[in-house]
Amino acid sequence: MSGGAPLHLDLPQLRAAIAVREQGTVTRAAEALGLTQPAVSRLVATLEAELGFAVFERIRKRLLPSERGRSFLDEAQSALRGLGRLSVLARELERGRRGVLRVGAIPALAHGILARAVALHAKQHPDIVIEIEQLPRERQLEELRAGRLDVALAALPFSGGGLRIQPVFEGDAMCFLPAGHRLARRRTIRPADLGTETLVLGREDSILRQRVEDAFRQAGVALRLGMTTDSTPLIATLVAAGAGVAVSHPMPSGSLPGGVLGRTFEPRLRFTYAMVTQSTDSRAPGLDAFCATLRGAPRSSRTGA
Repeated sequence: MSGGAPLHLDLPQLRAAIAVREQGTVTRAAEALGLTQPAVSRLVATLEAELGFAVFERIRKRLLPSERGRSFLDEAQSALRGLGRLSVLARELERGRRGVLRVGAIPALAHGILARAVALHAKQHPDIVIEIEQLPRERQLEELRAGRLDVALAALPFSGGGLRIQPVFEGDAMCFLPAGHRLARRRTIRPADLGTETLVLGREDSILRQRVEDAFRQAGVALRLGMTTDSTPLIATLVAAGAGVAVSHPMPSGSLPGGVLGRTFEPRLRFTYAMVTQSTDSRAPGLDAFCATLRGAPRSSRTGA
């Protein structure tokens, strides 16, 4: 491709390249797409020729995205999701509905407040379809700024201009224990109680993880990390399976797996959870009504054990 010339990309090329990344080989990508291996190879080759750089590198018999290829495929995948949403919107408008609201949330909120708000809103506004994605907070902001989300739900702080931030509720981090654990009879758990326990925590770059580590450091207790994940429901499931104990975002008692108890953690790690929208006038139909429903949802339920 010559510099400055318009690109001529098509959907089969993008789908083929994304399938190769997901499957690791052209053969498996062809099987997933229902195409022949030469057809997939040809699609990827024409895409790379159009772009002017290699999307993939062959490493130990696997095709892995190059540095530039990884950035391109991430955006291509978002674009294809956007086309999928456009198709959904067209179908719903054809059926007489007003549109689709796209909501992102960290898993703890998706399984708690958001689930309750969506159920309530669907009864009050059946003409709006709500599409939910569980995403880390930084990914939500990326999707929001790109116009692929209408609402983001996560813990403060959020940074950057062009955003409208509305706090929804406050909650304290909780300690999750198996029901038969030696600490199960205690209502409050402290770092000193967990010095010999294997911990299941959020990922290293999460605000919660950093605050938990600070609490242990200030208490002079060594933290024994067993495993990490960015999903609070998965953390609770791992605790239920006996993988360890956890300090995580609060979840409604009804959303915890059977055999898992939620206990107060001290020192108190308080988080403010907020919904974030773009501050522009191009707001999705029904967005303000949904935000009002979301603000009211926490008042009718509690988090904890």
